[in-house]
Amino acid sequence: MRGAGRIAFCRAVPFVGQHLLQRNVIKIGIPVVGVPLAVVLNRYRTLLAERHAQAFFRNEARVIELAEGLSERSRHP
Repeated sequence: MRGAGRIAFCRAVPFVGQHLLQRNVIKIGIPVVGVPLAVVLNRYRTLLAERHAQAFFRNEARVIELAEGLSERSRHP
């Protein structure tokens, strides 16, 4: 039994090593891929929010200027 246990263990070693290698690849690979991906997505979403805010406030400023111009020309503001 003792020899058979060693043989079974030696046959299982490549599987165990492969499992440990996969765990390490996953443990290291997820942050290596995830962090740059998160940075790119955050940058893209920030630019979208910036463009939306610029358009919103630009339109609001146009309305305010138009209202001020109309009230200045009016005899009864």
